[in-house]
Amino acid sequence: IGDYECVFLRTGGSDGLDLIKVSVQIDGIETHTFVPQGDANYIGLDDGETKKFCKSEAEYNPHPAAAKKASAAKKAAAAKKAADLKKSSKFLKKSSKFLKKKLAAAKKATAAKKAAAAKKAAAARKAAAAKKAAAARKAAAAKKVAAAKKASAAKKAAAARRAAAAAAAKKAAAKKAAAAKKAAAAKKAADLKKKLAAAKKARKARRHHGQ
Repeated sequence: IGDYECVFLRTGGSDGLDLIKVSVQIDGIETHTFVPQGDANYIGLDDGETKKFCKSEAEYNPHPAAAKKASAAKKAAAAKKAADLKKSSKFLKKSSKFLKKKLAAAKKATAAKKAAAAKKAAAARKAAAAKKAAAARKAAAAKKVAAAKKASAAKKAAAARRAAAAAAAKKAAAKKAAAAKKAAAAKKAADLKKKLAAAKKARKARRHHGQ
């Protein structure tokens, strides 16, 4: 519409209307806006009701030229926003590539770290196994040495028992031989005594016959 003072709205149906706002455009440019008053959420029109909207009551009432300027500024702002958005989109795309590259590098580094940790764990397990095997060998060697010592001690004890038995047997034999020698000497002495007595008796008998 052209320049105006008031516009009228009338409902023609039977359900009424609840309007959120009423906008007036001049030459395709919004110049005035009427909104609910007070705490109301709607501008209500009952069945067959006519309501008057005057620009003196409008919430927004600029001059048409100013509205055109505002519209142009709005379009320019929208264009700038679109350009900024495009620029941001390019930046985001570039950032996304950079982040993807960085993420790939991080994944590679994580994989390398994981591989190094696995290698270290494997080396630790190998070292632990080697240590365990060395301990087992050492224990086996100690057991062998202990067994050898025990066998040596047993052999030594057996040798000592044999030596003691031999010494005892030798001593007993020597004692027996000494006793036998003593008995032989005693018998010899007795025989000699007996022989001497017989000789003495014989001499005595000869002297007696000689008289």
